[in-house]
Amino acid sequence: MNQTDKIEKAINELALREHAFASAVIESAEAEGAYRQAKAEAYLKADGTIPEKEMQADKQCQAEYARKLIADAMERLTKNKLEDCRAVLSARQSLLSAELKVHQATKNFTA
Repeated sequence: MNQTDKIEKAINELALREHAFASAVIESAEAEGAYRQAKAEAYLKADGTIPEKEMQADKQCQAEYARKLIADAMERLTKNKLEDCRAVLSARQSLLSAELKVHQATKNFTA
């Protein structure tokens, strides 16, 4: 596999990772919204002082909070994978550029 093929493969991988990151961002935002909504509703239904209401709301929204944390972690993970893929593509482009310069220099030297 030559450098051009490797760059094409890296570009395709980058597109997949961008799509995965976009999906993760949306999922994270939806999980955040669901958690805030559930917590607000639980808080309004709770009785007691403000700290007691907050504690009851937190207790009732544990599942939504866990989903939010997982979605946030997945967003960070997919972002890191996207950044890694961009770095690989950049490195491959640098290698191809260096190969082209060497090829041109060799061509000029032998001419």
